[in-house]
Amino acid sequence: MKTLVSVIFLSIGLTLLSCEKEKNTYGPLPGEFTGCWINPQYNDSTVVYERAAEFNNGPGIIFREDNSLVERKNSGFCGTPPVTYADYDGSYSVNDSIISVSVGYWGGTTEYNLELVAVDAEHLTVKWLYNN
Repeated sequence: MKTLVSVIFLSIGLTLLSCEKEKNTYGPLPGEFTGCWINPQYNDSTVVYERAAEFNNGPGIIFREDNSLVERKNSGFCGTPPVTYADYDGSYSVNDSIISVSVGYWGGTTEYNLELVAVDAEHLTVKWLYNN
């Protein structure tokens, strides 16, 4: 009888010790992508940005921890070189791995969604989500 009780307590103890906190298997955590991202490289609907301390003379985006953002993009409708850029204020929210953006542009305000694919110390990878 003592052996049976010992086995039960040992089993319960091992079960409790073997439990670990659930790991994030769905990609980067939302707070990991805050910062300045420049030099977008496009491949179909996927975009890879480089981390930077500040904007350069090209397009980019800054995600702030307070859910505000600044997007540097074309300042007008014409994309023919030389392209001039302007900074537009906006906001974002995160639901799982989806970043919902609302930001100004030369013609008003636009809203779009990005899927957060990967982020590390140097690169941010997102995928544009199109409404079909």
